[in-house]
Amino acid sequence: MADLDRTALEAGPARVTFDGDSMGYLGDPLMLQIDTAVVPLHGSEAGTVALDHIVSGGGIMLEVPLAEISVTKIAQGIINSTLTGGLLTFKNNVGLSVRSLAKELRVTKIKSGVPSTDPNDIFIFPEAAPGPSTVKIPFHPSQQRLIVVQFMVYPNADTNVWGTIGA
Repeated sequence: MADLDRTALEAGPARVTFDGDSMGYLGDPLMLQIDTAVVPLHGSEAGTVALDHIVSGGGIMLEVPLAEISVTKIAQGIINSTLTGGLLTFKNNVGLSVRSLAKELRVTKIKSGVPSTDPNDIFIFPEAAPGPSTVKIPFHPSQQRLIVVQFMVYPNADTNVWGTIGA
């Protein structure tokens, strides 16, 4: 069939970098979530039927299951922590601006065992920060330990753009 393209089918892992630093080996699934919130518009003559919808917001979140576990990797995803040398300290950071922690986050598809250089395979989010999240560190005798951290993406203050993919 002319309208089907089997070469566009995909599966596979990705590499995540935060502020240029690799998040290391990841578990499954790495999940990029792009949300759009809408509000219905009604008219009394139409009853409860929505006549249209308008965009009222949205957001982008990334769940990163860390398989490569170190204090450095864990610190990248926990807002209430401070890394000094090799010591990770957990503390209450009430009042901290999460956006002040924002740095560039990239998700790059892995193809043939290496990160792709094709712009169509690289999501770039200039302003991403850890959280909000509840980081759970599992201890199980027969399963690999994965620590899932979350990142949220902020839109650029001037352009309202969250990020890009493609050329």
